Amino acid sequence: MKNEEFKILNNSVGACRAYGAVSYLKMNIQNIKSVDSWAKNIGISRVYLYQLIKRYYKVTPSMILADLRLKTLRKLIEKNPNVTSYAAAIMIGLKNEKALYKFLKSNFGTHFTELRLRALREHLLGLK
Repeated sequence: MKNEEFKILNNSVGACRAYGAVSYLKMNIQNIKSVDSWAKNIGISRVYLYQLIKRYYKVTPSMILADLRLKTLRKLIEKNPNVTSYAAAIMIGLKNEKALYKFLKSNFGTHFTELRLRALREHLLGLK
């Protein structure tokens, strides 16, 4: 195999691994507590996960994890606006409502009630 062919093949394998890692995260967000546990669950080192994600997604694994948690949280609120902050926290892989508050405040400058109100407002506007 020529060197160029090997690079192409190696890149496609790496891309598949990166995609697989993110797919695993999407399907198991409730059980993933950190980037370390994400890497451990898929059987690779944290460093290798970082290299894969950074190379193919151009962001860090912690950014992917935070973004997916927020997207999942928004979907939960849209499906059930009465979901409690504790239940929502557990469903996105956080320990409790305090962890949810810290996560939202530090990563996105918002809080659970604000997200819920925004979702309700958008839902009501969509009904008109």
